[in-house]
Amino acid sequence: MKKPRSPRIQVTLSPESRHLFEKLSELTGQSQSAMLAEIADTALPALQVTVDALEAAKAGKYEEVRRLTSHFAHKATGDLAQQMLDLDADMDARTVKGKRKKKGQANGPP
Repeated sequence: MKKPRSPRIQVTLSPESRHLFEKLSELTGQSQSAMLAEIADTALPALQVTVDALEAAKAGKYEEVRRLTSHFAHKATGDLAQQMLDLDADMDARTVKGKRKKKGQANGPP
């Protein structure tokens, strides 16, 4: 049985965005449309909070707007902190112990 096709939309990108997506596509081998679809899917939680907050504001439920945006900000901050820890651990795993450059340290031999 065939999988139904996802709906398609047309998007006009700025020349800068188009150039960046062309380069990313060239470097990764991933199609530009696949990258844009992935970005849209990644943004869904933020977009859903925006929709929910706008609907609550329109209904005059301002405490709900505050709760939604506060919860989203706390979650995003936690997610970012975890990503930074994961990146740091990955960098440590790829470097020789004690040889990782410190912030502000110059590259190359003195």
